[in-house]
Amino acid sequence: MGSEVFGVVSLPGQQHYQAIKALWREIETKFGIPPIERTIVPHFTHHCAERYDGEQLERLLTERAQELTRFTVPCGPVAIANAGDYPVFFLVLARSPALARIHEELWQDLEPLGEGIIDRYAPETWLPHITLTPDGFPREHTGDLAAFLSEQDFEWEVEVDNFTLLHDTGERQQVEWRVLFGGGTMPTQASADAG
Repeated sequence: MGSEVFGVVSLPGQQHYQAIKALWREIETKFGIPPIERTIVPHFTHHCAERYDGEQLERLLTERAQELTRFTVPCGPVAIANAGDYPVFFLVLARSPALARIHEELWQDLEPLGEGIIDRYAPETWLPHITLTPDGFPREHTGDLAAFLSEQDFEWEVEVDNFTLLHDTGERQQVEWRVLFGGGTMPTQASADAG
């Protein structure tokens, strides 16, 4: 996958978290690839850095989450990008005014807490999306996967109700902790499994 990074992300609500995992199982079966959920977690990224001041980060995100209420954002189309030698398919989320405002405020708040910040998530270039294929997806299946995904119904309203710290070890992603909008936390395992 790459080098170790941490991401401030949101996991989609339960319904779409499970729908993405079900879609991954179909892709695995259809294209004979290893289980996707062993390496990635359904999410979209707000901010990403090589490291954060963990204590300040958790305090800040807990405070920000308490101020927010859950909302939904519509999905856009499935898009594809090249990541070196392999294609990456992803589901675009609409950059609604509420989502854009939260992202811009988070970016300003998180900048002093992170080192090695990844600029592609900056407000002026941010494209909220949920990745549908793992790193290394076989290029020879690109056309077939594009056709398969074009048959899927992605007219979704994805619920946004949390901030989550996601740790990408370079080999796999894992949920460190999650805070819910309006207050409350979820245990790590429950947040990873229940979405």
